[in-house]
Amino acid sequence: ALKDFEAGEVLLVEPCLAVGFEALEPRWAAELRRKLKAIDSTCAWQYCLAVRCLSQDDPVRWEDFEGLEALSAEAVHHLEELCGAENASTSELSSASDLSQCCAEHLKGPPELAFRLDQLAGRVARNGFQVVDLRAKPPCPGDALFHRVSFFNHCCAGLSNATWTWSRADGLTVKTSRKVMAGEELTISYISKPWCDLARPARRKYLKQNFNFVCLCKACVAPRDVSSRGERPKDGQKGLAQLLLRWMKEGEDADVEDDASDAATTVGTCAQDPTSADVVDVEVAVKAPNGDALSPEQRLERLLARCEKEKLQVSRL
Repeated sequence: ALKDFEAGEVLLVEPCLAVGFEALEPRWAAELRRKLKAIDSTCAWQYCLAVRCLSQDDPVRWEDFEGLEALSAEAVHHLEELCGAENASTSELSSASDLSQCCAEHLKGPPELAFRLDQLAGRVARNGFQVVDLRAKPPCPGDALFHRVSFFNHCCAGLSNATWTWSRADGLTVKTSRKVMAGEELTISYISKPWCDLARPARRKYLKQNFNFVCLCKACVAPRDVSSRGERPKDGQKGLAQLLLRWMKEGEDADVEDDASDAATTVGTCAQDPTSADVVDVEVAVKAPNGDALSPEQRLERLLARCEKEKLQVSRL
């Protein structure tokens, strides 16, 4: 921060560079998403949003795709300032991903369009936000990409000093959540309730699965509060604790058991450990009624629905 801020001050308001809502997609986009999910259900959303980050200079037959608009020159400039493409910059030396090739074929573009989509998807993966259109009936979740807010670092467990909200009418708004002194780093939480209030192992696992980084924020590297390790969940948190215990243990990974118990024991606390040896990185094998593996978004929706049913406080920002 370049100056002192009071709690509740608006830091910035900005429109999205690109946004997509699965429930509101035209037929061509819905079909593309279906194909991408068949290849990789975890990364499909990144390429669906990457398609909406293409510019007029990219070889796309725009008139054939309802609702698909090229990014302006200014938006392209902002997009190129975001991190994430460095990992894809060498793709032209080898081959494009299956996901990008699928997109290029669906858009009737040349093979080189696939390399461009890999670079865009790299930026989307590192900077994408989950938003909710509350004006839709019913409200529907989507994925969006922004410019300035993408330069904010993440901080867990309510220790961030800024929060963000989004609406179709106003765009994304970032406000301070407490007093901020000049020189202090401005941070937001990339994850909402209940994940942001959980113990370190569960938060780290969720961040690793959804944002592909091991969190080293001040909440995750602070010394563990020994007195809170044995604290049992309150009555209103027991249902959530049991759900989290199951989520942490799914996959039957022996290395997960200790962290799973800790996550369930410290629901609603900020018990952290400065070491990263117990970072959880396992695949969750929850199945849908039709036998297909559930996506992370579907698992989260199930957990949030259970939390609401048990009258636990939940945020869907």
